[in-house]
Amino acid sequence: MGIIVRNRRGQLADGRAKSIAALSSRFSEAAAVREACMMARSVQLQNAMIESDSAEIIHLSSTQIVPPWEIVVFIEDIKTNVLGK
Repeated sequence: MGIIVRNRRGQLADGRAKSIAALSSRFSEAAAVREACMMARSVQLQNAMIESDSAEIIHLSSTQIVPPWEIVVFIEDIKTNVLGK
């Protein structure tokens, strides 16, 4: 997975690459979104915009829809520990 952090002018500020054993593309996208959220929180960003190739993961992270079993842990972690929902 890859995470790119840009400042408000769009300039590269930080980044991370990590190898994971993914069950599916849905799994890897959910893991990447959670990692990006945790990274933003760890550097105490007040306003962060998380982007993903997966509209499904973003949607599941911001609604009460029950996610598929393979990513439920990631989505619940994003909601409770990162977004504070």
